[in-house]
Amino acid sequence: MANLIGGQVVATDPKVAYAGVDAGFTPEKGTLRAPDVAVVPKPDRDGWIPGVPPLALEYAGVGQDEEELQDKIADLLRFGTRFVWVIRLVGMPRVEVYQPDQPVETLFSGSLLEAPGILENPVPVEALYDQASGEKVVFRNLLQRRGYQDLEEVRAEGREEGREEGREEGREEGREEGMRQSLVHLFHACGWTVTASHRRKIQEATPKQLELWLVGVLHATSLDQLLGSVP
Repeated sequence: MANLIGGQVVATDPKVAYAGVDAGFTPEKGTLRAPDVAVVPKPDRDGWIPGVPPLALEYAGVGQDEEELQDKIADLLRFGTRFVWVIRLVGMPRVEVYQPDQPVETLFSGSLLEAPGILENPVPVEALYDQASGEKVVFRNLLQRRGYQDLEEVRAEGREEGREEGREEGREEGREEGMRQSLVHLFHACGWTVTASHRRKIQEATPKQLELWLVGVLHATSLDQLLGSVP
């Protein structure tokens, strides 16, 4: 589902503490609203969340009740939501940006969405509905949450450590060792535990396999899945 892609994109942003799919909000007694995706400070209790989210995402596909959608948008903005992004999935995919007392802005693939004070990073329009684009943004966000700006910074750190080891030990395999170090740093950045078995498999891998793993991490859901069965 497209809303799960968008939910992951905003939930992993370094500035976001909590994002919910279909989370319920009650801005006033008798009024209940549940955006498809919402970004809010982490709730302190279960159940309906008081107020409204500063950023809400709505996905409009086939069969969308437009009157109901516009009523929901109006309520959210009236009670304090700063941005409502409506992702239109019928026809050319696009995102409509609603803000209080502002004309609606429509953005297409190739444009960037911004939510100052709510999200740290701009969001490519296509990342909210295209899985491959969304995964790239999620991956970048996860790296940033762990102190890296991007994959190249992880690789550079690993290469430098590899060069140091190569110089200290008088070996010419600095580049290859740098790739191994890059992988270990990258796995830690993804939040994966690197066991002794994983390290052994990395150490025994060929340079071609190391390169494949560096790219494959974008689509892997776990370290064991990426490396295969580790004896």
